[in-house]
Amino acid sequence: MKLHVGVLLLCFVAGCARFQHQPLSPVETAARLQERTLDNPALRTFLEKNL
Repeated sequence: MKLHVGVLLLCFVAGCARFQHQPLSPVETAARLQERTLDNPALRTFLEKNL
């Protein structure tokens, strides 16, 4: 019984996550999304390496 409680407590503690607030910029986010295309050299490199 004590082992079960210990394992449950360990899982609970390991499952805790910390949140770090970072401000969002809608303008920057939109600009980064607009830059994403299928002919991006970084995408081509990634696909060649991983496929």
